[in-house]
Amino acid sequence: MQIKGVSHLHSKYSHDGEISLAELKEYFKEKGFQFLLLTEHLHDVSEQKIRQIIDDCRLLSDREFIIIPGLELKDNNKHFLIIGIDGSQNNIEELIKKSPPNKIVIWAHPFFTGAPREEEIKEYPIDGLEIWNSVYDGKTFPRWQALKLLEKLRQRKNLYGFCGIDFHRFSHAGGPYLSLELQNFSQDDILKNLKTGNYSMERGNLVVGPDGNLAGGQKTKVKLMSPLICWMLGLVRFVSWLAYVLKISPPKKIKESIRSKL
Repeated sequence: MQIKGVSHLHSKYSHDGEISLAELKEYFKEKGFQFLLLTEHLHDVSEQKIRQIIDDCRLLSDREFIIIPGLELKDNNKHFLIIGIDGSQNNIEELIKKSPPNKIVIWAHPFFTGAPREEEIKEYPIDGLEIWNSVYDGKTFPRWQALKLLEKLRQRKNLYGFCGIDFHRFSHAGGPYLSLELQNFSQDDILKNLKTGNYSMERGNLVVGPDGNLAGGQKTKVKLMSPLICWMLGLVRFVSWLAYVLKISPPKKIKESIRSKL
């Protein structure tokens, strides 16, 4: 069976999330998706709340829709998505290095603080890079720099590229999604396919393989458009910062409208 799902989502369990888990399920199910990869901020949750998140994901999952629990953690200003948690990890090192066989560790928005160095990436036992983050790279194209970095890293290590929408509110929806084919619809099978690179990243007519390869003549388009989109997003962030410094509050509808399109 062919299914599709969305990665890198935050619910009300995170301090900056605005949507409940039940609302997330309802919204994305109506949009035709079958699974979500939840990634709540670690610094917002206690050990007890982590177990509650895992329980809530299990309760909301059924034969038609699965929510897989995960966390986003920060280590030395680097962000990692740990997907497939089971509540047995006690600290950052264990979250990254320990737990279920199908657990996935992804370096989130690796260009968040500038271009990452290869030496930094070697420090962490990651399964992949988030080469397409809706918030930092735009909804329409993966970041060209990230694609080139993945290509270089794959010469030495079997890493995969991942996409994520970094969802906190409904204006963040509409970005890339993961598409995969399963024999059995279960959390374990979804994670196993993602862990072994049996999926694609898609949006509209754009299809990106887990190795970062682009179909047809899409490579040239991404190479040209990705830097432009990233520049536009940077400009939006600069204007937002300037408005904050000048104590100007643009109407929320305008900000959300801009964000929903880029």
